[in-house]
This record gives sequence, structure tokens and C-alpha cells, in this order.
Amino acid sequence: MSTRRKKSDKNQVSLDYFTGRVLGLYVYLGIDRHKREGQQTVGQPPTHRDGPAVCPLCLRSDRVIHRGTRITKNRGNEPIYNCRRCDYKFANTPYARTHYPDWVVDRVLSLAIHGLPLRTIADEVKREALIRGEDTKICRQSVRNVIQRNLKIILDFELNAHLNSESMTWQIDDTPQRYTGKRKEKDDTTELNNRQVFAWITNVIVEKTRYWLVCWISEGRSLLESEQAIRRALRVAKRAPVLIKCDGYKGHIRGVRCLLKHVKIVSIPKDQDFAWINIIERLHRFLRAFAVKKRRTFRSLDTLKYSTELVRIYYNFFRPHETLDGETPARRAGIEYPYHEGLTWSEFIRFAFDWIRKRRHGIQASL
Repeated sequence: MSTRRKKSDKNQVSLDYFTGRVLGLYVYLGIDRHKREGQQTVGQPPTHRDGPAVCPLCLRSDRVIHRGTRITKNRGNEPIYNCRRCDYKFANTPYARTHYPDWVVDRVLSLAIHGLPLRTIADEVKREALIRGEDTKICRQSVRNVIQRNLKIILDFELNAHLNSESMTWQIDDTPQRYTGKRKEKDDTTELNNRQVFAWITNVIVEKTRYWLVCWISEGRSLLESEQAIRRALRVAKRAPVLIKCDGYKGHIRGVRCLLKHVKIVSIPKDQDFAWINIIERLHRFLRAFAVKKRRTFRSLDTLKYSTELVRIYYNFFRPHETLDGETPARRAGIEYPYHEGLTWSEFIRFAFDWIRKRRHGIQASL
């Protein structure tokens, strides 16, 4: 009986010792860290560098307080806020789910446009981090995650933005691209080996504003793929065109007729008049000059999709055109965003993030 008491006493002492160490460590990390680094005291109203912190849910700043700091490896210390009105905890940055700084996002997206492999992009970011004196660690999968996460924000902004109806003439055409496909036996799901197959990139562009509406990636070339590309273009443009120009491919003609029965279609084969759809042919040349090289073989359709979408976003929002008097197609199409000569990816993504957040709560986004 006495032995059991001694063991229980020892266990209780060990538990008290462990609990004391954990509580002491929590107090050291949670309280003393703010005193050592001179950060803002927990529970006080926040003073952010861009102004008062605004709650993403209720869009109010009167009941927002500072609730701590998130320590990241590369981005430094990020303040965390809590809204007492709706009891929501948030960080006042669109990169709240990543620990990479803005220059990493700019560097990754800028290199991905030119078609560099993911591993090469990761090595370039590490090399620049050494020059900056930072210990930034990034791998190939992290590069892919940065691209896909930020591309989703931009696509949501584009899908909800308003395009004017200045030009009612579209051009549609497709181009092939090689990628590594899986060959399967007939009536069997067993994958044998990889082989090079062709994917088709169906592009739709507005003739007057030069706005690249959609780049639809598909494994085949038929009526269904053309119809899906036209449907996606209608979602972006939010209005049907009056005239659609294409070459002599019947799949485009039938796809347009299935969705837009009253739209005029003018189809002239390329051997008769190659300059009939010269704008979209020039677009294909621009696409080949960047990430989607003609001799490049992509590993999957997903890689081909985000590479093509990145080039399309750069073409619409970042690259000025001489035929548009130095404006971008997005500005000529009526999309309002803070464009200037040195616009970076991080600035544009931050604006798109705030614009989407305000639109969801019924507040008009302003520049």
C-alpha cells in the first residue's frame, strides 16, 4: 500500500513539473516575446501600417483588437487580429496561408511565365534569397502551390469584374500542344507507359479591345470542346457577341450554333485568306514565345492549364499594346485596377483579394 502511494506521489510530482514547464514556456513565448521585440500589447486596438485593420466578415474596424503575432520563417512577424463583433480571427494580408514574402511570389510568377521548370524556379528563388541574406527554403511542390493559389485569386477577380460591350466581334481558333499522356489497354484501366499525345488549346479573343477571353485546354478536338470554350467566354464577357470569325473548322461553327443561334459566323479557310483571323494568330505567336513553347512537352494537363492561364493574365493585365495607345486589354475592356508601368504580381493580387472581399459583402471596390 505504501509503495503505491510513493508511485502515485512520484507521478503527481512529474505531472506538476511537466505542467509547470509547459506553462512557463507558454508564458515565455506568449508574453515575454512581445516585451522583448517591442510589439503591440495583446488586447489593444490595432494600428496597422496601411491603416486600421478591417474584419473580412463585417467590414468594420471599431471592434477589432490585436490578439497576437504569427512568427513565420521568411515573412517575419505578422499581427493577428480578432473582431469582437463577429468573433473572427484573421490576418490583414492576402498571403495569410503562406509564409513566403512578396518578392518570392513576384519571382515565382515572373519565372513561370517564361516556361521554366518548377525545380529551376525553386533554385532561382534560393539563389536570390542568399543574395538578400535571407534563409528562404522552397521546393518544387511549394512553387506549384504558390502559382495555383494566387492564380485562383486572379481568376475569381476576372470572373466577377465588369467588361464593357465596346467590341462585339470575336475570333476563335485552336492550336495543339504536346504533353505526356497515359496509354491504357482497351477495356482495362491498367496504365502501361507514358507517351506523347496532343492537347488542344482553344482561344477566344475580342477583336477591338484585344482582350483574351479564354484559353480552354482539352484532350480532343471536337464540337464539345468548342462549345465549352464558347460557354466559358460568355461567362467572362457576360454578353454575347454579334459576329464570330473563325477558320474553316466545322467544330467551331457547330459549337457556336449550339449556344448562339442568332450570332453571325463568318468562316474562311486559312488557305484562302490567312489574314482573316490575324489577331488570334498573332496571339498564338505570343503564347509560343512564353511558357507554352512549341517543342516543350508538358507532364500533365494541369501544368499546361496553369501555364497558359498565367500567360493569358500577363497578356490582359500587365502588357501594354501599341495598337491600344499604350493601354492594356483589361483597361481598354473597362476593368478598373491600379495599373502603372512597374506593376508587380503581389500588388495586383492584393488588389484582387481586397476587391473580391468587398464585393462579397456588397461594398463597391475603389482604387
